[in-house]
Amino acid sequence: MLRSNRARSKIRKNLGKGYGIPNGGFYRWVTCPNYLGEILEWIGWAIACWSLAGCSFAIWVIANLVPRARSNHQWYHEQFKDYPKKRKILVCGTDINLNPTPELTWALILGLARNFKEELDNMYQGYWQTTIGIELKGKILGLIGLGRVGSEVAKIGKAFGMQVMAWSENLSLDKCKELDVLPCSKDDLITNSDVISIHVQGGERYKDCITIKELDKMKKTAFLINTSRGSIVSEDDLIIALSTNEIAGAGLDVYEKEPLPENNKLRFLPNVLLTPHIGYVTAENYQIFYSQMIESLEACVNGKPIRIIEK
Repeated sequence: MLRSNRARSKIRKNLGKGYGIPNGGFYRWVTCPNYLGEILEWIGWAIACWSLAGCSFAIWVIANLVPRARSNHQWYHEQFKDYPKKRKILVCGTDINLNPTPELTWALILGLARNFKEELDNMYQGYWQTTIGIELKGKILGLIGLGRVGSEVAKIGKAFGMQVMAWSENLSLDKCKELDVLPCSKDDLITNSDVISIHVQGGERYKDCITIKELDKMKKTAFLINTSRGSIVSEDDLIIALSTNEIAGAGLDVYEKEPLPENNKLRFLPNVLLTPHIGYVTAENYQIFYSQMIESLEACVNGKPIRIIEK
């Protein structure tokens, strides 16, 4: 359990306090290039599509068509999820390579296992060999989700000589057998894993799948990895667990609020490795996004839309 209820409540009380960095609505919209750039690009594509297709046939280029929108998926989804259907707007998408996310997942796992954050910082300050890492061979990798991404992570885990177990609400036993992965209950996975990596979809089904209850049950030497969706892990509870060393560390590429606010407590914890939602951000993926955007526009202008997501 955590050290005391007093420590837990003290940390929780301070979670909302910042470090004097403005993060209000207007300030963020004006100063953050992500938001401003995405909005301008989004509006530009929408106007272009409307002009090309005419009043009778419009295209709304969102989410998959504007790569930038992916980094703020939750915000866009909440704001505009019903808009295309209400306005009878056609939504077309693009393909995406799945391998970049498993690759980043293992970068985070390896970074935590060998203390990359601390060693890199110390190396640039003139120090040498200041920490002792751990080996992955023989450790237990617990996967929450064994879909397309989770399966790739499992294969790499086996290559490292790790034992791999998996849980999800719709876990395929055939997939487990194919990959030589041990199916288990959520509780067994949380209790026994040395590394827990999340690969289920966001949404209500898995919202707050990991809370203080699960974090309390994890090994003190365990790492938690999330490259899926921020809402799956209770961020406040994770900050408490990391602040009190209830778990060894966390590797995160996704957050409850994106971009991650400058004063978020996660930015100031020594045992967390953070990346700015770059699981999909590769030159190869961007080539697919932009080339297929043009293909979709041309197809719609010719009256033969492709890769339709929603009518």
